[in-house]
Amino acid sequence: MAWDELVHLAAGCVKRLAKRNNRALLRAAALAGIGAPLTVHLTDLDRVAVFDPLRRLSDKYPNNEPDIRLSSQ
Repeated sequence: MAWDELVHLAAGCVKRLAKRNNRALLRAAALAGIGAPLTVHLTDLDRVAVFDPLRRLSDKYPNNEPDIRLSSQ
């Protein structure tokens, strides 16, 4: 899967989370470390990305140690 497609899909996920949940509760959960940003190593793209359920998918922090390694598929 291409990076641009992943960014688009992640944006849709963020919108659905915001629509179906109380954003204040999502922020409080993130502050408590629940649903906090997840660092992912996309093995097939050899790229490290951070998915923040309150914001977006980003690859601006490539030096973060990944929480999980998986394929973009």
